Amino acid sequence: MSRCLRRVNFLLPEQWGRSLFELHNYRSMSTSYYKILGVANNATVNQIKAAYRKLARKHHPDLNPGDPNANKKFQAINEANEVLSDPDKRFLYNIYGSDWKRFYKAGWSSSSDSYWEYKIRGFDYLKELKLSILHAAKGHSRTVKVEGREVRVRIPPGVNKSHTLVYYGCGGIGKNGGSNGDLHVHITVVDDPHWTLIGKDIHSVEPVDLFIALLGGEIAVDTLDGPVNVKIKPETPNGTKMRLRGKGYPAFEEKGPRGDFLVIIQVVLPCDLDPKEKRMFSKLAARRKSTGDIQK
Repeated sequence: MSRCLRRVNFLLPEQWGRSLFELHNYRSMSTSYYKILGVANNATVNQIKAAYRKLARKHHPDLNPGDPNANKKFQAINEANEVLSDPDKRFLYNIYGSDWKRFYKAGWSSSSDSYWEYKIRGFDYLKELKLSILHAAKGHSRTVKVEGREVRVRIPPGVNKSHTLVYYGCGGIGKNGGSNGDLHVHITVVDDPHWTLIGKDIHSVEPVDLFIALLGGEIAVDTLDGPVNVKIKPETPNGTKMRLRGKGYPAFEEKGPRGDFLVIIQVVLPCDLDPKEKRMFSKLAARRKSTGDIQK
């Protein structure tokens, strides 16, 4: 198992959202032939041909006399089909993007020895990972598979809720002395039933017994740093928010202070009252009503 401990670079969402081959070739690929035909990067020849026939009929200039762009669309569809249906052209396109023609015109062929004259960079790969708030806040290690091998990546504490990290040289293996590709890991920090991450603040709904809410007391609250005893003032209303400063989510790369931990009080009413308890609450209600504290 190889390890990729070094985290480098940050990609914007419009970069990590691209396809695998586009990530590899975003330096030079202006238009994706795969996107033009609406097929996946690993589409079979039959799938490519079927997509081409469907689009060619739809966008043929003779069938779209009122569309001034029909001819351009038709030409783009033909070009995409020509490249992706030819094994040599497709291979070069996947590696070099829009520069594939330069190598093809030079007489390259998958069956010729000239293939070995070029250093081939390994493919970039995009992997998706989901982390709990706790794992994302503390930092975490995960194992991902790249071209059949296991790669161990270390995710630093405080990644954003939607964050892409790039691990150089941890992608596909280069050919003929070419450099390895990069591994792009997109991380999504997911909320759990108790914690919700908003910015750098963690919100936690905590059940509080009715009598503690009325008379005051303490409750134990689980935070990133472990359990914390929180004092509840007498007559605390339902929905009250209590802020534990500096107990929230850390800043990425420690660039800034930690967020806060917000405790949201959820008063829990007693259930399955026996007759005696019901009479006691009825007396209390009548008393409060007589003093005007309960609306008649």
